[in-house]
Amino acid sequence: MTHGATAMRRLFLTLTVLSIPVWSQPAQQLAAQAPIVVQVQMPPTPPRDVLGYLQALGPLIAVTVAVGVAFMQRHIQKKQLNQSIYDKRFTVYRSVPTYWRNLIESKGEPPVHARQQFLSDLSHATFLFGPEVVQFLDEYYGVTEKYCNAFERLRNERASPFARSGDEVAAVRKELDFQAGIKKTEVFRPYLQIYKPPLHIRLKTAISRLKTKLDEWIADEDRQLNSRGLPPR
Repeated sequence: MTHGATAMRRLFLTLTVLSIPVWSQPAQQLAAQAPIVVQVQMPPTPPRDVLGYLQALGPLIAVTVAVGVAFMQRHIQKKQLNQSIYDKRFTVYRSVPTYWRNLIESKGEPPVHARQQFLSDLSHATFLFGPEVVQFLDEYYGVTEKYCNAFERLRNERASPFARSGDEVAAVRKELDFQAGIKKTEVFRPYLQIYKPPLHIRLKTAISRLKTKLDEWIADEDRQLNSRGLPPR
């Protein structure tokens, strides 16, 4: 019994030793094999046509169009604003000869509505023009009042042989014509002139104005020195 068991153990041990190389050989062969590289090839990109380029540039084109539209709207709004300002300035400009005509035709007694319309037009001048125009309009309104007062005195003194109001009316009328004609055009021209002269003419005009201002300043300084008893520069 003992001898048989010993023989069986030897047989199992021998089979176990023989099976170890057999089972370990595939593992060694798998470890010795090189790794398999899998290459994935993408299909070639088709060439772009005009539509493809437009789709790629779509965002840039949209931004450019939006900026262009914004600039165009701003330009249109600016032109509309300039046109509106020009119309309001021209209304004030036309009120000067209109009221002059009312004064002449009514012989110093303009209708109430004409005077009110003239004063209403002048009330906007402060917001539309510079100080030189506002000053001119104040002076012009003062001349119109002088003309009305001179005509009123003339009507009251017609019965007197020593009346001299006629000369006063003639003198004021001459001043009124000058204010409503030549001086009005000179004062309003910079604000209503649509045509712009060439650059060299504008530069020449600016230099001439600067020279005039300097001459006036030097003359004023010389007058102040003379008033103090000092020699001029």
